[in-house]
Amino acid sequence: MGNQPIPYCVVDEAHCVSEWGHDFRPAYLNLGRLVKNLCKHQGHSPVFIALTGTASQNVLTDILRELGISDPDATVVPESFDRPELNFEVYKVPVEDRFSRLKSLLKDLLGYRPGQPLNDLPSGLIFTYFVNDRQLGAAHLRNALLDAFPELRGKIDLYSGSKPYWFKGNDRDWELWKIKLQQQFKRNETPIFVCTHSFGMGIDKPDIRFTIHAMLPRSLEEFYQQAGRAGRDGTNSRCIIIFTDDQPGLADEILDPLRVPIEKTSELVGQIPKNQQSDALRNTWFLRNSFLGKGSDKAIVDYVWQTLAQQLSAREGDRKRVEIPFDFLPDNLVKGEGDLSERKQQALEKAIYRLLVVGAVEDYEKDYTGHKFIVHLIRHSIQTLQERFREYLSRYATEGEIRRYLPRTSPRNYDEAVRLYAHQIVEFVYDHIERRRRRAMWEMLQAARDPKKFREQLMAYMEESEFTQPVKELTRRILPREWFTLIDKAEGVDGIVKLFGACRRQLEEFPEHPGLLLLTGFCRLHYGDEGLRDISGAFIVLQENYPDIDRFNVAKNLVAKVKARFPGKLDKVLEAILDGDRSREIARLCYAEASPYSRAYSKALFALVEGILTTLQARRDKEDERVKARSVAG
Repeated sequence: MGNQPIPYCVVDEAHCVSEWGHDFRPAYLNLGRLVKNLCKHQGHSPVFIALTGTASQNVLTDILRELGISDPDATVVPESFDRPELNFEVYKVPVEDRFSRLKSLLKDLLGYRPGQPLNDLPSGLIFTYFVNDRQLGAAHLRNALLDAFPELRGKIDLYSGSKPYWFKGNDRDWELWKIKLQQQFKRNETPIFVCTHSFGMGIDKPDIRFTIHAMLPRSLEEFYQQAGRAGRDGTNSRCIIIFTDDQPGLADEILDPLRVPIEKTSELVGQIPKNQQSDALRNTWFLRNSFLGKGSDKAIVDYVWQTLAQQLSAREGDRKRVEIPFDFLPDNLVKGEGDLSERKQQALEKAIYRLLVVGAVEDYEKDYTGHKFIVHLIRHSIQTLQERFREYLSRYATEGEIRRYLPRTSPRNYDEAVRLYAHQIVEFVYDHIERRRRRAMWEMLQAARDPKKFREQLMAYMEESEFTQPVKELTRRILPREWFTLIDKAEGVDGIVKLFGACRRQLEEFPEHPGLLLLTGFCRLHYGDEGLRDISGAFIVLQENYPDIDRFNVAKNLVAKVKARFPGKLDKVLEAILDGDRSREIARLCYAEASPYSRAYSKALFALVEGILTTLQARRDKEDERVKARSVAG
């Protein structure tokens, strides 16, 4: 048989490349590179076809980037993501009332009457994110529901990636059992599943009548993907969220990546007993297990590279094949909770992937049977490492942002270059990918806190509008006049809603862009006061990273727009500006604009007094130095 070209490479459920790649499946990020390298035929690579049922603009951007699809017209999207057959319901409950609300809703959905037979049960999915957790685990919820509704025995079951605590059998037995469960679900023999997010992809069942998220989803994107499995036959279906928000202030704090590093979240979450934690706090468990902290990830990279470097000679172009067992990392290097062996394997693969990004590793294979990675090393020049480093960053960041991650000193040798660039990759991943994950969690929380406007916010997030492209464009530069031009174009409530949707999507992609922060905060004033933190965040970022931007002019323009569109929020916006920037000019502006004797007025006055005292102290210090200098000279 002749050597035949591969015309197409089809990636189904392509949103997983974006949603899972950086967190715990780095191999997904290699798809674009591997297909182009391994499937070339006479200079031609296969055409990528990436398929996903639901993907917002920022996830689509991620898919294109990771798969190396450069054609700007490559995406085919529906005219609207709105599915009128899906009815969204959001219920906020205290932690202790979650299960009783779940039972009540399920009774209504099933038409349950005690002692009456249950015929023609509707098909449905009850989502949670844990398997064996005693409160929220799928295993616990399934058993508790069977205790509450014994008539459902045989009609409700569990589907999860890892096996539940009560399953008698090994991992392979569980995988075989899940195949049987899927078949029963599709035939409506077992119409209801309590499941984790591992279920549903590839399941084309048109008559799912309801989905219930028994805890807060981790992003609007993820919620819509999972809820969208209902009603595919066009029949009305209910998509329900039950969530807890018992510590709203703490939730806002830990989901604020500009002010709280991921390393501090464990300490903050630990202040609340686990069985009392709200959903936002519980969801950060996944983040903390995926992102162990900059220091920890750098130490892991160093540990792995120290072993690999010993196998490589000093000659440029030298290659070496090295095997590393899954459990290679010492226990004390891998923090977190849950299965230690799984966490060690994930942390090791991330370190190998980061070394691949900078060029120290040429490729790697994952041998599940042998429980090992097979790493292919190659020694490049230091210049090649730098080029690979810049090439990686250019996929995500603008030229100006890239400069922030370029090492200030040149590496003295190859070993130092590998470590230096790999460390900067870790810095970049935390500043962009990790912060993006927390931002997505916060956006989900804010939408759930406003049930009446939930659908409006969800559709604004998912769909394109006349603001989609201009907002994408503004991320390429820091140009304040563009920000206020967009505010002027966002006429009426509809304009604000559309601009808000476009900005919050891009803000997940660029969580430190001051223009996106300012615009999102401004638009969110339509919904309440939650946007104030983004406004203060914009001024924090401007002050720390963009000293050449005229912050006073930005503040002056923002105040004018708020007075015109949200005059009742002016004092709160002035406070937010001062929380981000207490410089004298801005304090004067806020003092002049604030209502007399309001909190903003007092805060501005104190900022001015502090400024005067600081100036007087500086003058006194200078005078003291002069006196000392004269006495020494005399």
